[in-house]
Amino acid sequence: MSALLPEPMTPPDCDLRGYEFMPLFGSRLFGSEFDAQASDLEFRVAIRLWWAAWLQCPAGSLPTDDGALCRLADLGRDLKTWKKIRPMVLRHFTLCSDGRLYHPLLCMEAKVAFEKRRKDRERKANMRANKRTGDTPDGNGSG
Repeated sequence: MSALLPEPMTPPDCDLRGYEFMPLFGSRLFGSEFDAQASDLEFRVAIRLWWAAWLQCPAGSLPTDDGALCRLADLGRDLKTWKKIRPMVLRHFTLCSDGRLYHPLLCMEAKVAFEKRRKDRERKANMRANKRTGDTPDGNGSG
């Protein structure tokens, strides 16, 4: 890809698959220009694509292929409808140097969630290790 494109907005290993929560920011969304201008179909498809992007790896991104995007948007193979609504539903996504589309707000939140997931996994691994060795969280085995 071109050196003129921005770097990806999340690290390549940012994986939130299985993480069943994505912040919606209702006040921000429902007070937005997007909400005022989008048709019902565009709004529904945008929400589906935000969820799909949340669960892609890297999180917060989408592929650029129209066929894949059409399927992720739950439009099946209706490329005619997809191409009609594409500009509105992808309006805040940015093409980055890895050839994927990234949504800045989703990516910002994905990095927070990914770090929380990493810390939770580390904490659980430490607890399992301590349980196997008989150590307690204070490290001296006495509690």
